[in-house]
Amino acid sequence: MSGKALRSIILFFLVASLAGLFLHAVRLPHDVVAAPAGPAALTFQGGSGDTPATAVIIAGAPDYVAVVAGEYQYLTQKFGRQDRAWQIEQKEVYRHDDQVCDVITIEFPHGAKQQIFFDISKYFKKP
Repeated sequence: MSGKALRSIILFFLVASLAGLFLHAVRLPHDVVAAPAGPAALTFQGGSGDTPATAVIIAGAPDYVAVVAGEYQYLTQKFGRQDRAWQIEQKEVYRHDDQVCDVITIEFPHGAKQQIFFDISKYFKKP
């Protein structure tokens, strides 16, 4: 094998290794655990999220965008990694009296489905 061919092979493996490290460092959006803007961390309050009365409240979110990030963080912590342990089937808004909830229906690989209610009333108060 000539020296030029050997250098080409070494260069190929070096570039491939660096590309692999770069791709490993860059994650898809659903792989990223949401980090809230500002110093306060998001916390999950309220109930289990099984019904509107027991809706999960994302505390520490400065705005609705942070709440949505918190919803995905909550689902990942409770059910595992999105697109592996569960996937979103539907997301809708539930309104009753003064309560507004994001309702996320997730589906598990074996076909079972579950709805989780997140109380977002704070972000939809009428002035």
